Amino acid sequence: MNVKHVIVVSLLALAACGKDKSTGDEASAQLTPEKYRQQQQKFADSVLQTVKSPKDIADKLGKGFESAPARLRDTLSALARGTNCFPSGRKVDPYLAGTVTVTLNMSVVGTDVMYVQESSWTSAAGNIVDACLNEAARGWKLNSGFGAPARYVTQFQFKQVPPGTGGLSDGASSGTPAAPTGATARATARATARTATKR
Repeated sequence: MNVKHVIVVSLLALAACGKDKSTGDEASAQLTPEKYRQQQQKFADSVLQTVKSPKDIADKLGKGFESAPARLRDTLSALARGTNCFPSGRKVDPYLAGTVTVTLNMSVVGTDVMYVQESSWTSAAGNIVDACLNEAARGWKLNSGFGAPARYVTQFQFKQVPPGTGGLSDGASSGTPAAPTGATARATARATARTATKR
């Protein structure tokens, strides 16, 4: 008797799932590519607006953590933008957007530990970006001219921008202007990395 009951319930569940699927297909057929893009942009904006500030995250992490100085924040942003990390994530999800919070330790000679502390992405494709940034950060060595010895927290955003404006946009959550995009960002990152290691 139990087996028959399970079979009947399973068949009813399958029938209900099939019915829901056809309803979803009709709804998605009415969604144009432009409406879908707008829907994804609204979702990305909502995710980006809910992120805590670097100062709030530093306070949460405890004593010894502080928000990174502007020069350090901007340099790390340029270095991150000079990687292929965000484009790699966008290959999986073309509408990917998110905020990455980076924690680093500045000793008397410069940075020695740097990694993604936390992130908030619109999809799991952001994990690709996090892993790539952690790998790239192993090579980012900045001297102590970028900040006094301390543990710093900084963040930057990656998001889709309208076509024809460079494709990527980022800026610190404090409202700083967006960093240069594309080839300019890569050139800036290379020059900054060379300058940082020479000092």
